[in-house]
Amino acid sequence: MFGLHLNLRLWIFVVLVIWAIIQGLFSSHYLFFDPDHYAFVQQRLVYVANASSILLHIGLGVVALMIGPVQFFQGLRKRCPKLHRVCGYVYFAAVLLGGVSALIFAPEAFGGVSNTAAFSLLALLWIGSTIAAVISARRGQFAAHRQWMMRSYALTFAAATLRLQLGLLIASGLSFEQAYLIVPWSSWIINLIIVEWWLLSQKAALLR
Repeated sequence: MFGLHLNLRLWIFVVLVIWAIIQGLFSSHYLFFDPDHYAFVQQRLVYVANASSILLHIGLGVVALMIGPVQFFQGLRKRCPKLHRVCGYVYFAAVLLGGVSALIFAPEAFGGVSNTAAFSLLALLWIGSTIAAVISARRGQFAAHRQWMMRSYALTFAAATLRLQLGLLIASGLSFEQAYLIVPWSSWIINLIIVEWWLLSQKAALLR
């Protein structure tokens, strides 16, 4: 039974790594062409007007998305603790600057006040959970550090789940405008619920 649980965790990890790589590669293409050519026509003028902060957010988001899974690899933490710390600080810097850049253009998010609130709250929680993870590590509270990092990466991964959920909702019959009023919230709230469920289930297992 333990072996089955371990295999399940391994498969989940592998899927997340592959998903993160695919999403990172997809997002990175925005860094290499003219903002005038953004496919998201509803926000093209906003993208052009805020190209610097948006490109910074995308670039740093890709860094966080790609580094995150490596930090959860137990073998790296044990064999190369210095590399783990260096990658951790790179992740922290990417989240901090990426979150601030997101806050800059969140007020102009497509969909109005609701989406502005969703993206602003996401950015604040993203920054806050990552700061909490770093503080926990520096205090030697490594169990709390791992928990906060899981929450932080769940918020990082919203970049991937947003696009998946958007595609599924449109495929179900909703218009883009309707779907895009849902995914700015669901893309990260569902991720956090899954992480909190996982942490509670792990805690319950230890108490048995």
